[in-house]
Amino acid sequence: DVRLAYVAYGNRASNTPVTIRFAGGTKTAEINQREKPPIDGLFLSLGTFQLDDRSSILITNAGTDGYVVVDALQWLSVE
Repeated sequence: DVRLAYVAYGNRASNTPVTIRFAGGTKTAEINQREKPPIDGLFLSLGTFQLDDRSSILITNAGTDGYVVVDALQWLSVE
């Protein structure tokens, strides 16, 4: 499970692009950082992926409408 942590605030981007490169391909999600994350008010799950040594996550502010802030990123093993 890949999780992103941030604090929601009115001046944060409502369209933060997050691209995950994993063993099966690439997925891009658009995150609204104005909304409180659902997991303990801290984390948002981006999904479950088969990760390998070439996997990566790209978080950018390109084309966003506010500030992009990432407090933590978790890659959790799911069994």
